[in-house]
Amino acid sequence: MPSRLRPAQDGDRFSREPRTHLLEYNDVESRTKSSLAELYALPSVSQLERWLLNASARCTDCAVPTCVRDRRMPTTHEQGCSLNNPHEWLDLVAQGKLPEAVFKHNETTLLWGMYGFLCYAPCELGCMHSDNDSTQGVRSRSGAVSIKDVELGLFLWAHDQGLLTPAVCKSDTGKSVAVIGAGPAGLEAAHRLRLQGHDVTVFDALDKAGGLMRYEIPSYKMPKTYLDFTIDLYRGEGINFSLGQRITRPDQAEDLMRDFDAVILATGAPRARYEMRG
Repeated sequence: MPSRLRPAQDGDRFSREPRTHLLEYNDVESRTKSSLAELYALPSVSQLERWLLNASARCTDCAVPTCVRDRRMPTTHEQGCSLNNPHEWLDLVAQGKLPEAVFKHNETTLLWGMYGFLCYAPCELGCMHSDNDSTQGVRSRSGAVSIKDVELGLFLWAHDQGLLTPAVCKSDTGKSVAVIGAGPAGLEAAHRLRLQGHDVTVFDALDKAGGLMRYEIPSYKMPKTYLDFTIDLYRGEGINFSLGQRITRPDQAEDLMRDFDAVILATGAPRARYEMRG
């Protein structure tokens, strides 16, 4: 842990400071191009560390965290993290244990940094500090802990510190799996299978991996350099990519079934559902 990080002490663990945001817009004159650096004023590493500690200290470490969707309890569909991302990482940030928070995040998905850019943050709607507008019958995130920004800030910090590395996978099982689709679902399926030691090849019709994140999300929302970096983490785990391969013919499907022990369809947004027999 960097020496300049001071975790919140017992007396100030649960801060009453107002909600703040990590990235503030630059003035209009400087927002003339589409890069993140020109759209937002990016903080320095020291500013980022201070902000992470202050923002995460607003979390009261609830015994039953409503920022995480508990499928055992009734809740509206828009409240709580749909990935069931464990909230312990937020408490680790508040304690100043940033590396441990990064490793805890990696247990859920390698794409968590991308979600820090893109997610609409249902966790904040579920936060106990979010405001309940009784006149409208809806919840507002205006008082909530800035969980999405803390997640993004933690990713930017970890990227700067070189803490994001390929995961160590189990010994090879001798089994092979083909994953059709290199979007978020296909990438995460490949990652989970590779962790178990299976040989995984990801196929996609497009020439680069990332799916919707690459081809539909503008760069000012999520710089593609960070997506490229994350894709390289998958490659570092030993996942193979066969890009520019459109699998549409029956003979291609037969070849996959013959060459691989299992095939996963994760075609995502272009065609999410198939009608198949058998």
